[in-house]
Amino acid sequence: MKQLLLFVSVSVLFSSVSQAQSWECVTNAAQWSVRSDHSSVVFNGEMWVLRGLNGSKSSLYDIWSSSDGQTWANHGTAGSMDMTYCFPTVVFNGFMLTMGGATC
Repeated sequence: MKQLLLFVSVSVLFSSVSQAQSWECVTNAAQWSVRSDHSSVVFNGEMWVLRGLNGSKSSLYDIWSSSDGQTWANHGTAGSMDMTYCFPTVVFNGFMLTMGGATC
């Protein structure tokens, strides 16, 4: 089973097929900007990176997804979401749900 490890804070993604004993860099420069305090989840076979804060601690509103970790699709912004950082995201019953969080 292929395992993926996502380092969102530095836009780097690693994968492993050896039960996490060795890792290979999939990309060292994903299309989304470096961020912290974001949310990430696997939904419908894709990795999702949602919102967060940039290096200056300003809010990021963008949402990204990828099925392979190399090519990322920008889904624009989530203007209707009040929270911008530190919010959990879960998958339940076929839906991606976000809860809580903080705003700047």
